Amino acid sequence: EEGEVVMIQGTANPKVRIVIEGELEVLRDGTLTYVLEKGNFVSESGLHAGLLLSGSMEACGSIVVGPPFDYPSGEKKQQQNNHHDNNVQKNESSRRNKVRVLTWDRTELVQLLEADKGLRNSLKAALSWDIVRKLKTQRHMLVDGRVK
Repeated sequence: EEGEVVMIQGTANPKVRIVIEGELEVLRDGTLTYVLEKGNFVSESGLHAGLLLSGSMEACGSIVVGPPFDYPSGEKKQQQNNHHDNNVQKNESSRRNKVRVLTWDRTELVQLLEADKGLRNSLKAALSWDIVRKLKTQRHMLVDGRVK
């Protein structure tokens, strides 16, 4: 639900997540700095570099479920509308940012990665691409004025 807190900056976080649906806002010192979208990993610290750090990691920002975003260009909104029946009119007030994430316990995930080199390499590759995607997306979000 909108306003739900996933993580609080400075607290221990024992989970690794991937966004399956919706968007999460990342706040650093109370300022919106990033938006995580479908396919983005959350709290993957070090895993992209092959560092198999188990246990909890300190959250460097707060993550909350924000309101749905209206894209200024209309491009992404048009793509989203293509998935709906054209004969059905959506009531704008009923729009919600439904968020689903897949969650792993970090220690259990590290144990699995230590036992399976192929899975470890595949996840490392996916995380590396996720970082590239996040950097490109953040640049667009800055230009659009979506984040500070």
